[in-house]
Amino acid sequence: MDKESAGQHRPRPQGPGGVPGRAARSAQRRTGELASLAVGEALLIGASQILAGSLVAAVAAYLSVRFLTRWFQTRTLTPFAIYCLVVGAACIIRFA
Repeated sequence: MDKESAGQHRPRPQGPGGVPGRAARSAQRRTGELASLAVGEALLIGASQILAGSLVAAVAAYLSVRFLTRWFQTRTLTPFAIYCLVVGAACIIRFA
């Protein structure tokens, strides 16, 4: 590229954070949509997502504790110890 044509080249327009063109416009549109919500609606949407996430996490925690309690009544941690040794040795070999 010579000096004359170099001056004609314009960089692609960038949005916030250096995001190019289409992605920046999409992000700005979404931000505008959220900004147009009333404060009460935004809080309700956020609260419902937090409640749903909390309920899923609570159910997963309950099922995990229930499973592990039953597991340790009849079994030991030997398989987990073997797994730890194998993965530890693999990490030492890989990262040493």
